[in-house]
Order: sequence, then structure tokens, then C-alpha cells
Amino acid sequence: FSQSAHISTIDNLPIGSLLWDDIQNAAYNSPSDYQKVIARYVALGGSMTGVAVAPRVAPDFALSQNYPNPFNPGTTIRYDLPRRSMVSLAVYNTLGQKVATLVQETQGPGDHEVKFNGSGLASGVYFFRLQAGDFVSTKKMLVLK
Repeated sequence: FSQSAHISTIDNLPIGSLLWDDIQNAAYNSPSDYQKVIARYVALGGSMTGVAVAPRVAPDFALSQNYPNPFNPGTTIRYDLPRRSMVSLAVYNTLGQKVATLVQETQGPGDHEVKFNGSGLASGVYFFRLQAGDFVSTKKMLVLK
């Protein structure tokens, strides 16, 4: 058992939500914590039938669709970074001209959120592009006035 494991249910188990949360949290901590929580659960009459331990998959880079979309004047853009990366997030018009730079800096891993105010833009289709390391993703958004 490694620290990079998680618990997933295969079928519905009669586990109290607090204890199930303890099991999930312990799986992220250390093998000894995990074993103590499992032992406590079994001592309380629980069964581990239907529970699987699987390797935890490292998150990938991801760019989410902005919301709301269409928007006027503001929208939110979210993205995920699996590791520290140089991040560039910019907005382009349909001619490929950059109309706004939202992020241009090194950021740590995790979920990130940027608010964008498009009040200075005309109604129409725009694109937002995330570049983080070798990862590049572009999505379309619509300004409606």
C-alpha cells in the first residue's frame, strides 16, 4: 500500500459518512493510519467487501469552459495544473488578435480561477487560450450585449 492510493466503492456499503470520510482521508495519509481506520471499522462490525484500493492517478493539465457562457460583462475561467508551471492565459478575437492577457506568471499546482471582465469588448465570439509548459488548450466564449 502506498501513500498515493485512494478508496473507491464498488457497491453501496453501510458505512456512516464520517467513518467513510475517515477511511478516504487515511488512504491519502499513511499506510499505518489507513490500517488503523480499517481495523476500527471492522471492529464496529463493518465489512470491507466491495471496497477496492487503487493507485491514485496524477491530475493532468485541464482548461474548463468559461461560465457563464454567453456572458455580459463578466465570466470565470478555471484551469488545473498538476505541477508548478509558467502559465499564459489570454483572450483573442476571431482574427487571432490578442485582446487581453489574463495571466502571465509561474503558478503552483492545483485549481486556479480567473475572473474576466469583457465590458470593453464588442458582442461576438472570442477565444481564450491557456499555455502551461508544453500544454496548450483553447476554448470559445461568446460576449452578448
